[in-house]
Amino acid sequence: MSACCHADITDRHFGPDRARRQVEDYRANGPDRITRLALAQLREHAAPTAGLLDVGGGF
Repeated sequence: MSACCHADITDRHFGPDRARRQVEDYRANGPDRITRLALAQLREHAAPTAGLLDVGGGF
Protein backbone atom coordinates (compact mmCIF):
# COMPACT_ATOMS: atom_id res chain seq x y z
CA MET A 1 0.00 0.00 0.00
CA SER A 2 1.35 3.45 -0.81
CA ALA A 3 2.29 5.96 1.84
CA CYS A 4 -0.69 8.14 0.91
CA CYS A 5 -3.20 5.62 2.23
CA HIS A 6 -4.03 5.42 5.92
CA ALA A 7 -5.89 2.34 7.10
CA ASP A 8 -7.29 4.08 10.17
CA ILE A 9 -9.25 6.51 7.98
CA THR A 10 -10.61 3.63 5.90
CA ASP A 11 -11.44 1.65 9.03
CA ARG A 12 -13.47 4.57 10.41
CA HIS A 13 -15.30 5.11 7.14
CA PHE A 14 -16.16 1.44 6.58
CA GLY A 15 -16.06 0.22 10.17
CA PRO A 16 -18.72 -1.54 12.22
CA ASP A 17 -19.83 1.61 14.07
CA ARG A 18 -20.69 3.41 10.85
CA ALA A 19 -22.42 0.31 9.46
CA ARG A 20 -24.47 0.01 12.65
CA ARG A 21 -25.59 3.66 12.39
CA GLN A 22 -26.49 3.20 8.72
CA VAL A 23 -28.58 0.11 9.48
CA GLU A 24 -30.37 1.90 12.31
CA ASP A 25 -31.10 4.88 10.05
CA TYR A 26 -32.33 2.62 7.25
CA ARG A 27 -34.62 0.71 9.59
CA ALA A 28 -36.03 3.93 11.04
CA ASN A 29 -36.35 5.93 7.81
CA GLY A 30 -36.13 3.54 4.87
CA PRO A 31 -33.95 4.21 1.84
CA ASP A 32 -32.38 7.64 1.37
CA ARG A 33 -33.58 10.10 -1.29
CA ILE A 34 -31.21 8.97 -4.05
CA THR A 35 -32.06 5.31 -3.47
CA ARG A 36 -35.80 6.10 -3.55
CA LEU A 37 -35.35 7.91 -6.87
CA ALA A 38 -33.39 4.97 -8.31
CA LEU A 39 -36.02 2.49 -7.12
CA ALA A 40 -38.80 4.58 -8.67
CA GLN A 41 -37.00 4.56 -12.03
CA LEU A 42 -36.43 0.81 -11.84
CA ARG A 43 -40.09 0.19 -11.05
CA GLU A 44 -41.18 2.41 -13.92
CA HIS A 45 -38.82 1.14 -16.60
CA ALA A 46 -37.77 -2.41 -15.71
CA ALA A 47 -39.55 -5.41 -17.17
CA PRO A 48 -41.77 -7.15 -14.59
CA THR A 49 -39.62 -10.28 -14.74
CA ALA A 50 -36.27 -8.45 -14.73
CA GLY A 51 -33.75 -9.21 -12.04
CA LEU A 52 -31.40 -6.78 -10.34
CA LEU A 53 -27.95 -7.35 -8.93
CA ASP A 54 -26.90 -4.62 -6.49
CA VAL A 55 -23.13 -4.69 -6.12
CA GLY A 56 -21.62 -2.63 -3.34
CA GLY A 57 -24.96 -1.31 -2.20
CA GLY A 58 -24.02 -0.06 1.25
CA PHE A 59 -23.72 -1.49 4.70
